[in-house]
Amino acid sequence: MKKIIKPIIVLFVIAGLVTGGVFAYLKFGPKKSGAEAAPVANYSIEDNFSNTIISFGEVTSEKAQTAYLDKGTEIVSVNVKEGDHVNEGDVLLTVSKETQDVRGKELELQKATQKLNYEQLKMDRLQNEEPIPAYISTSPDTRERTVVVGRTYTLKDDASFMDYSAGQVVYEELGEGGENVYHDSSNRNACLDSEKDKEAIDSIKSHLAEVDKGATFNCEEESRTTEVTVGMFHYNAETGELLGEDVYGEDGEMIQEFKEPEGLTPEELDEAIDKQMEVLKEQDLEVRVTAHQLDVMRNTAEDGTIKAKVSGTVVKLQDMDNFNNTQPFLTVSATDEYQVECNIGELDLERVKIGEPVKLNCWEKGIEAEGSIASISDKPADAERGSYYNFGNNNVSYYPMVVNVDKSSGLEIGASVSANITPSSEGGSDFYVAKLLIRKDKKGYYVMKLDDKGLTKKVYIKAGKSLYGEYLQVKEGVSKEDYLAFPYGKGAKEGVKCKKIDQFESTLGGNGLCCF
Repeated sequence: MKKIIKPIIVLFVIAGLVTGGVFAYLKFGPKKSGAEAAPVANYSIEDNFSNTIISFGEVTSEKAQTAYLDKGTEIVSVNVKEGDHVNEGDVLLTVSKETQDVRGKELELQKATQKLNYEQLKMDRLQNEEPIPAYISTSPDTRERTVVVGRTYTLKDDASFMDYSAGQVVYEELGEGGENVYHDSSNRNACLDSEKDKEAIDSIKSHLAEVDKGATFNCEEESRTTEVTVGMFHYNAETGELLGEDVYGEDGEMIQEFKEPEGLTPEELDEAIDKQMEVLKEQDLEVRVTAHQLDVMRNTAEDGTIKAKVSGTVVKLQDMDNFNNTQPFLTVSATDEYQVECNIGELDLERVKIGEPVKLNCWEKGIEAEGSIASISDKPADAERGSYYNFGNNNVSYYPMVVNVDKSSGLEIGASVSANITPSSEGGSDFYVAKLLIRKDKKGYYVMKLDDKGLTKKVYIKAGKSLYGEYLQVKEGVSKEDYLAFPYGKGAKEGVKCKKIDQFESTLGGNGLCCF
């Protein structure tokens, strides 16, 4: 290369080395020299809730009566006290019939039931919503690019041009679109000055416009291949899933921009579901209480008397001058055998059986109790019962279910409870491992597990369902006692010696994959 072009080439090479060094630093360092492995126990959970069947119900008895009074009801007299024995047909209390608005209570129940159904639909949407990544990592998309850094035009042996000799350099083009450098015909090693030799240069330009360059000159190109960033990949930092890419033009302009997904992260979605559960509990309680208040109104005689439907003992009685309308004003029980009446969806019928244990939770008083399924009806619940004795999908039928519970549990007749069933046939709790430690290829899901020598080994696992968008059920192949390497970078290779640690850092095991 001639004297002028060589310094330019050197500058390009130096720039390339600097650029490459910066890129290599950003992409591959700084990082640890070896891979790391963390205990599965710190990146796994056991989940009971995902298999749990949830229903709402009410504590009652086969022979019991509860009387809820609306807050606007005027009590004229109470004929019994706690501990009294009453017979069926006895007058328990008398109210002012004029203070009972049956039609208004019917509309109130209709409105409350509609709201409950609406809140259930919101819960359905949340439970079916796919969470967005909690963290997004980026990685540059690089390609090789060949750039012409100079062209040298030499006079051919059989051609003539002004007073240049065959084989002599006439002019050079520097870089893509760069300025030309013109050589002195009388001195092979000298170049014309753009200012001092302007007249000579203009003459050369004029003659160049009149000749066939291809037939007159030999052209020697000098090119350089370099790595350039043409975009930026965006990944789910915990699963490695490619989410999208930024695409740059030749001048670095943005051609296609990645849009971050909108929605809730797994943690936010979990919190939203918990909050919606509380809303459902409150709304379910409102529906139940309203339905009971309406039932009392409909069964109040024209003279305002409310009579006993069963023979038994008055086990609960509130103060007539200061009563809580969300609790039974009066309860009569003829037996110590309590039960919970609730519903179970048709899709869950085959998952449970008579005698299955049930966890009961009274959220009003914070009481937990154990029960068991006593019976499941073979006929769907009627429209009114089904509307406020179910929880979940409104497009399926619900069947009445009775759960026995011991009186000594502390639950009172009339109390609203949630009934949680974890079918024993489904093996109890499930084992879930964080997706960031699991990869998938054509053969299936696998992990990079440490063997007895502390080296990584590719082990395929039997995977199940996803949980919260962050975890994957592992049925075979991994236990809590194992150590797993982050399956990217150095940790993606078998036979790598790993350092055991408790937790991965933000770069996920020192592999330098993710930039948060």
